[in-house]
Amino acid sequence: YVLNTAGNALPTDGRWLIAQITSTSAPSGVLNYQVFPLGEGANQIQKSAEFENGVVVEDCDAYPEGTCSCDGTLLPAYARDCDGNCVLDADNDGICDDIDECVPGTGELNDDDLYKLIVEASEPASAPGMVYRFYVEANDPSDKLSAVFGNDEMPIIISCPDGIFNSPGNTGWNAQGINPAFFGFLPDLPDDSYATINLEGPAGPGEEAPSLVQDASLSPTVQDFFTGAGMTELNVNTLTGASWYVLNTAGNALPTDGRWLIAQITTTGSISGTLNYQIFPLGEGANQIQKSVDFDGAGEFPLEVAVCGCMDEMACNYNAEANNEDGSCEYAEPYYDCEGNCLNDADLDGVCDELEIVGCTDFDGCNFDPSATDPGSCDYAAEYYDCDGNCVNDMDG
Repeated sequence: YVLNTAGNALPTDGRWLIAQITSTSAPSGVLNYQVFPLGEGANQIQKSAEFENGVVVEDCDAYPEGTCSCDGTLLPAYARDCDGNCVLDADNDGICDDIDECVPGTGELNDDDLYKLIVEASEPASAPGMVYRFYVEANDPSDKLSAVFGNDEMPIIISCPDGIFNSPGNTGWNAQGINPAFFGFLPDLPDDSYATINLEGPAGPGEEAPSLVQDASLSPTVQDFFTGAGMTELNVNTLTGASWYVLNTAGNALPTDGRWLIAQITTTGSISGTLNYQIFPLGEGANQIQKSVDFDGAGEFPLEVAVCGCMDEMACNYNAEANNEDGSCEYAEPYYDCEGNCLNDADLDGVCDELEIVGCTDFDGCNFDPSATDPGSCDYAAEYYDCDGNCVNDMDG
């Protein structure tokens, strides 16, 4: 095995080489391997593969319905298929239900009012500039923060045009080197910039220093950004991307005072960007939520909270303040307005002109039309006869 921080833990050309065997005959056997999807150990997958005469043997003819693996153990993510494509969009607004704030049942957890990003600014202990601390608000004390991540679909962007401060006293990218015992002779150490999962110093009992997986082609890498001098921008935007994370068993995966610290950055100028983080509500990995939040300086983000409602101006319940269509639009019946009044009713009889039926309204008429709304011509039987031409009175037949 290798540690998750090893560069060769990442695939090469979309795959990993795990063995080479030279033989005069094709090998057979079983191999087991463990994979961290997106580099996140909390979501580990363990697979067992049989091969015979150099060919992988599937142990079933087809994947069980609703699963993504032959053994039926791998399930697709909520609202997605096995390839990650959206398969659920209840309100047909083009936003997949797993990230749509306005879908009942999922919106409650994905609402922008939950798991907000809080950026706090404070005076540094010794270094110039301002210290910015990045916190994620928890919704429940049992929630767990799994990872901060970036990739080609959800990039991490941290922009500091005037450069960030990294203390020479901490040679690592996380807070493991921020030891309060050294503050006396390293006064700028508390101002160091670092990435973290709810630690502002070395991991204590039951806690776990965050691990880092990153694409070595990033420039700078996450490690370089949080250890180099005067770094101005981190842009994690490749397919592999990068992530700092802890396992679900780590004590620091739980919030402290209702929130998690995920980074500290000291700079003399402005700071802005985008951070993505993964949360396990109530500690349940199966219900994971991934959020992407833009920030600009200190404050509470996102600035715009989703307002669910009908966004069609032609609907009776149009909501001008809505910014997320929730599929609730209601429309008037044809020929009527939203109050149930006719759009056109020339004779003011309460029947819309388009629905008017002209016909005989006289009960005595042979062509009486019970559906008629406007009077028309009536036909009557001849005197002494009914409408079928029969005598009304004919005693002698």
